[in-house]
Amino acid sequence: AERGASVVRAFLEQYYQIYDGDSRDALIQAYHDNAQFSLDCYLLPGQHSSTCSSYLSDSRNLFRIPSVERRMKLLKVGKNKIVDTLKSLPRTQHDPTSFVVDLVLFTPVLIELNVCGLFKEKDKVDSAVKYFNRLFVIVPVGSGFCIVNEMLTIMLATPEQVKKVAKLKEVVATTAATPADPTSSTAVALPVEPDLATKHQMVATLSLKSGMNLVWSEKCLTETNWNFDQALSAFLQLQKAGSIPAEAFQK
Repeated sequence: AERGASVVRAFLEQYYQIYDGDSRDALIQAYHDNAQFSLDCYLLPGQHSSTCSSYLSDSRNLFRIPSVERRMKLLKVGKNKIVDTLKSLPRTQHDPTSFVVDLVLFTPVLIELNVCGLFKEKDKVDSAVKYFNRLFVIVPVGSGFCIVNEMLTIMLATPEQVKKVAKLKEVVATTAATPADPTSSTAVALPVEPDLATKHQMVATLSLKSGMNLVWSEKCLTETNWNFDQALSAFLQLQKAGSIPAEAFQK
């Protein structure tokens, strides 16, 4: 576990140092020749598309792009296409204190990790805080690592998410200013994703309530970061607007 944590920490520090820097060209060294990259931008009911306009053209969101052919075209394959896409996205500044990292799998030949958190766009005045969820599948190459698959989900941060990060920072600042008590320790963390069994139950419940099949129910939950209430609310809003294709209800 300690080995996995140190590897992931080093990987994320190096990756975001470049990603948030002035040029993302060097990221080409981080991707496999045949790597795959998928971008998904999701808007909650009531959120205006202009707040995420820079990401919508490359988004493979099932609710926005029901065409399988169109979604396949939006899948970026090969490190050159991936880095070109990343370079086309707005310059960013991520908040490392907001990161929640889940090391899904750590083996000598394959590492799968999920990181989520908050960021802002550098070049926009009064840029809205955005939330991201990034799934990396990486493999060891030489003395370093190489990304073979990546899924990036972006959405506007909810007020609750922003408040949680602000509260966490306050706790960290207070802890740093207070002499450590050797007899006690306090761990503070943001909520992590539900376990696999809970996810299966959530998918089945959403499918039952919405009438959608399991594939679309899971996609809906994934795009709302496994917040069941948000997923159900999004379904009801999209259904009311007639935006859900018939295939979502084919079982």
